[in-house]
Amino acid sequence: MDRWGRGSIVKVGTVLSLSVNEQNEKNNQQYSCKIIDIQEHLYFIDYPKNDATGKTTIFFEGTQLSAKFVAKDQKVYTFQTKVVARRKMGDIPVLVLYFPGRQELSTIQRRDFVRVKTAVDVSVHCIDKEPVQTFSTSTVDISGGGTAIVTPYHITLHKGELLDIWIVLPFKSTNYHYVHTTGKVIRHFQKEKNLYYASIEFLEISNFDREKVIQYCFQKQLEDK
Repeated sequence: MDRWGRGSIVKVGTVLSLSVNEQNEKNNQQYSCKIIDIQEHLYFIDYPKNDATGKTTIFFEGTQLSAKFVAKDQKVYTFQTKVVARRKMGDIPVLVLYFPGRQELSTIQRRDFVRVKTAVDVSVHCIDKEPVQTFSTSTVDISGGGTAIVTPYHITLHKGELLDIWIVLPFKSTNYHYVHTTGKVIRHFQKEKNLYYASIEFLEISNFDREKVIQYCFQKQLEDK
């Protein structure tokens, strides 16, 4: 059963992406956690993990944080928060975050998704074709809203064509996350001789997978600094 915070669009199980609001925070690192309980304006989260190292991190009471999450409407929201307590729920250690209310949420529009240049493995099924064509390739860039991929010279894609896509995201913690999405071809064009690209918008993607894509993009940004 979904449990929603009062006046909020966050629910139990929502993944939060956190960053510390300090100018001297090393490399502006990103952390991931999951909401495991909601009580009024308090969010109880499991201990966050550093997205780059995969190591668990403990924030002290009073730590000021920025939080992001993907809501059911597929929009990315941000809010300012702080750690108000460290507790245990049964045998599970948790941090308690203050939620300032829905009126304090800011929206990140899809066009504002961070896009990074990266080559990760992709498997594509052209589900609008008969028979279905499949091919393996790599991305050119990716964001929470879509991706650009290299296409084989013998594949022709049309604007609006639907694709079933699997993307492999390699995280620094040596973990791989497999993103499954339905995408729509926005543009298929020749980049240079014998090199073709397709721009794709994500249509059907779970909140969890989109959040993982966004986390991966932030990780790549840090690596490229």
